[in-house]
Amino acid sequence: LLISIKGGIPNMQTALKMQTISSPMQYQLFINPQLSVKNILSGQSSQCIVTSYWQYIRSHKYNVIKQLLERWDFDGSIKIIKDYNKILSFLIDKDVLNKNDIKNNRKVLQNVQDILNFGLSAFNLDIDNIDNIINNSNLTTEELANFGSFINQDKYDILLNLYTQCCIYQEKGEIGNFLAKMGSFYEEVCHNISKNIGAGDYDYFKKNKIYTREAKRNHVDTKIKDRANNNPHLIKEKEEWKVTQFQLKDNRKPKGIFGLLDSLEYWCNCRNNLIHGSRGFSQQRIKEFNQDRDENACAFEEILLVMEMILNSSLSGLRKEYKQNFVNTKNYYIYSDIKKWVIDILMNDGLS
Repeated sequence: LLISIKGGIPNMQTALKMQTISSPMQYQLFINPQLSVKNILSGQSSQCIVTSYWQYIRSHKYNVIKQLLERWDFDGSIKIIKDYNKILSFLIDKDVLNKNDIKNNRKVLQNVQDILNFGLSAFNLDIDNIDNIINNSNLTTEELANFGSFINQDKYDILLNLYTQCCIYQEKGEIGNFLAKMGSFYEEVCHNISKNIGAGDYDYFKKNKIYTREAKRNHVDTKIKDRANNNPHLIKEKEEWKVTQFQLKDNRKPKGIFGLLDSLEYWCNCRNNLIHGSRGFSQQRIKEFNQDRDENACAFEEILLVMEMILNSSLSGLRKEYKQNFVNTKNYYIYSDIKKWVIDILMNDGLS
């Protein structure tokens, strides 16, 4: 899009430029005539300089990314960066920009895109891709250290990741995604405890065709009982699994991690029934489910609390520092650090 603004006072011209820059048309070139009295008197046309107000475009794109990240939209933010990079390539091809002029800007964009891909992969539970990003990234060791909770697979905790995503989806009001991740959390608790007590990991469940939530929970239940019967020193493990009493609303008192999982079972079934019945999730429907729930089920508003009780149990295997820093806080695991880092970097770059 070639743009030429003539006439009007400077304030009017500036307003028109801003309106044009914020339009959906991304590839814009401004034609600025250079007044020459000599050329005018000799009847020649004025020479023109083709330019771009790419700094304004940059500021606009950065603000859009900030708004998207406030909603934890890593995928959308990556798309905005890619679109902005295409604009820069277009301007370079048209000899409007010099590569050296925006070298630092493009380095910032690449680093930000790497970190956002880092966050997106975490959201997709794709830890192998995180390793690929780290190995191929130009980020410094110091920059990568900011995200140390994810860099090493030994430090990564899938239970904490699933719980954190539930926190984010609840904040966004995405009930369907919230309940889906809660269901994954439920099953991963069974996988995790089974692995920690030497009763088999995810592959064991798959090999032995232990597929349902109930079957997985019962498998762990049997193994914990057997361990306690064979070793009196493990009686505390058995108590934490099925004896320790927790307090929920309406005087409901689930016993142990087994009982807490049972209190989530109702909501897993609600989600499955709604999906298979092609029915949506609404606040009214959640209210109805709350009223109809059985005596073992927690209230919808208590789901995160139940997950936190499970995570704070020693059976979860969650690191002490993770419990302190990420459970029942507004510090959303790796995602809060990524959001803050990206926004800070972009806002500083936008001011340069």
